[in-house]
Amino acid sequence: MTLPRRGALAALVLVGAIPAGAAEPTAQPYIDQLKAGLEPGPSGSYTQELKKRLPAPGEGDAQQPGSYIEHLKSTDPVRPVDPEDSYIEGLQDKLGPAPQREGAIAEVKAGTSQLKPRVEGEVHYAAGFRLGTSASRTIRAVSGATTGSIESYYGTGWVPDLQIFGEWQPFHSEWLGNIGLMASGGFTYQSGTGNFAFNLVNPVTSVNFGTASRTTLKFLTFPVVLGVNYRFNLLRFLRPYVQAGGTVIGYLENRTDGHTEYRGFSTGTMVGGGMNLKLNSIFSSLGWDLYHSFGVHQYYLTLDYTRLSAPTGDLDISSNTFGVGLTYEF
Repeated sequence: MTLPRRGALAALVLVGAIPAGAAEPTAQPYIDQLKAGLEPGPSGSYTQELKKRLPAPGEGDAQQPGSYIEHLKSTDPVRPVDPEDSYIEGLQDKLGPAPQREGAIAEVKAGTSQLKPRVEGEVHYAAGFRLGTSASRTIRAVSGATTGSIESYYGTGWVPDLQIFGEWQPFHSEWLGNIGLMASGGFTYQSGTGNFAFNLVNPVTSVNFGTASRTTLKFLTFPVVLGVNYRFNLLRFLRPYVQAGGTVIGYLENRTDGHTEYRGFSTGTMVGGGMNLKLNSIFSSLGWDLYHSFGVHQYYLTLDYTRLSAPTGDLDISSNTFGVGLTYEF
């Protein structure tokens, strides 16, 4: 019973020894207590303090007042002397004018760029046209369809001769060449006058009337060809070709004297060949436009020779034609 009494007495003594104000929580935060114990620092931010340590604008150089950036510019040795010029303009004057260049696409189209247009896809088709520039034609009657030569009626002058063709290439190689199945169609046109069988004498003037009549004749042919060709591509720039096939030549003769027109057709063969001159390297800008607009990979100037022989029919028609045209591969 003695020990508990002594513990209680000791507790009362300790409580009495604590100051009256220490039992209450402090009203000032601990961080504020630490700050109060430190020396007072500079007012404002750290950046503002650094700016105060820098020299005042214009200090040390009375002739260059202004902001600190202007002060730095004024001490730069490459700074233009004229204060009216901007700092960037001064540097541009030292570098000189920039070289003037066209755009990359314009340079490619003009052929002055090291870049090359990329043509995608494979070539499987060709198309084009040919205009006859020189021809020799022979037309003979097989069953009494005519009583004279074609030259006697239509002369020997130049004849409009246009052919259009299309081609499918199941095999195409820039090294081995290509084989094509082709079809073509076109027309020729000739005009002339009829001939009298006898040269009658005018009873009034005693002068012959002549054999030429006032009847105008028009003779048209419509050759259609189906065949196969081979194009030799290894030479790249010059590409020769050969072709052969069958032909049907329709014809029509119209006259102005009221008689019935004469029409029919003859069948036979076609052989020919020629040379394609590649134009992409010469007219690269046009070549790019053709590819961009129509998908044409390559185009050529074509020099062509074609021989038609159609002996089966009322007329035996044969011709040897030299022509020039354009060929497009796509």
